[in-house]
Amino acid sequence: MPNQQNHSADDQHFAKIVSYLDSGGSIARAKNMSQGYLEAIYKTGYDQYNAGHFEEAAKVFQYLSLCDQWNSRNYLSLGACLQMEHLYAQAIQTYTFAFRLDSSNPLPLIYMADCNLALDRVDKAKEIYKTALKLAKSSHFSHKEINRAEMLLATIDVQNKEDH
Repeated sequence: MPNQQNHSADDQHFAKIVSYLDSGGSIARAKNMSQGYLEAIYKTGYDQYNAGHFEEAAKVFQYLSLCDQWNSRNYLSLGACLQMEHLYAQAIQTYTFAFRLDSSNPLPLIYMADCNLALDRVDKAKEIYKTALKLAKSSHFSHKEINRAEMLLATIDVQNKEDH
């Protein structure tokens, strides 16, 4: 009987954790990590990324993704590290999660398309670029990556015409 009581208490504790996370809670909030602290950690990863230390930066962004799992920027940054390490399939999965967290931001789609292009999935990349550009236009999203995606899409179209 005592083992059954422990099991029941564990189930209740687990249910509380799941409820907390389902309601938007995070480990960062549970551990009283300030936004300033999280930003300082992010800056460390950002600096590592800009220095070309993608594996180290990825570890920082993985940590942030665990602690502050509702922040799409953490997954976007982690995806960029994976992409720079040529881990395109993993980057696509990470960008997909970033997009699910913030479906108003076309950047994860553009980077997913880039990864598909790197994997020589030209038709898939083209489809995703078009979706990203449509989203950017409808939401008046402005970013230098939008112009780059437009140019890549135009290049793909020209190349497709030349191939046929």
